[in-house]
Amino acid sequence: MATLHLRHCNHRRTPPPSTIYTLLTYLQKRKSYSVIKTAMAENGSDQQQNTFHKKMAKVLVVISIIVLANVDLVSLLMAFFLTLLFVILFPVLIILSPLLIILLPVFIILAVIILTPWLITLVLVVFWIYDYVTGKHPIGADHVEKAREKIVEVAKKVKNKVDRAVGGEGEEVGACCREYLW
Repeated sequence: MATLHLRHCNHRRTPPPSTIYTLLTYLQKRKSYSVIKTAMAENGSDQQQNTFHKKMAKVLVVISIIVLANVDLVSLLMAFFLTLLFVILFPVLIILSPLLIILLPVFIILAVIILTPWLITLVLVVFWIYDYVTGKHPIGADHVEKAREKIVEVAKKVKNKVDRAVGGEGEEVGACCREYLW
């Protein structure tokens, strides 16, 4: 009995549509398409229907691609603005390329002038941190030590105030953090 029921279901069942074209043919076979077509004929001409179908097909294709690609809104906005940027920027670059080639050395010199102090500062800071970590006591390390000692002193005072406020019930409040205080 169950096999007959399955045969009956498989006989009536058609495969699900996988593209827009198969969706439209599927709706045509089911006579749903004719109902939609007659309803649209009341609202406009066949040319309007064709453009509507084309636009709806394009919208459905884009939406299905977005859903299948699992793209979020931020990625869509980034892609839109990058595409817009390239569409506008490339013709401008092509038109202005003779001028930009002449001005390229000026841009390079300006970039070097602007970036050189930052790069020198970065290199000096990295070397200072390396010397401090390896224990070579670079210039200004004594100021860093004094600041560290003040921070530890303030932390101990706060811990003692909290211990006094709690009243010494049970475990001491700062006991779990004692190893982090030098």
